[in-house]
Amino acid sequence: MVRAKEFSRNSKRQMIAIIDYGASNLSSVAKAIISLGYQLRVASYPKEITGAKAVILPGVGLLRMP
Repeated sequence: MVRAKEFSRNSKRQMIAIIDYGASNLSSVAKAIISLGYQLRVASYPKEITGAKAVILPGVGLLRMP
């Protein structure tokens, strides 16, 4: 079983989880969260987001069809 990866500059801060579904680049989102002072957990399984203040599902943004 893969364990969630946790990153933090301050362990007393609230934790935000990013769902890693294997199809996106998480590094810029992760750096932004850490720079704001939050704990970060990169999660691959639903139970790994337990206790998160917020959950981010990274994607490609808005797609406009012609």
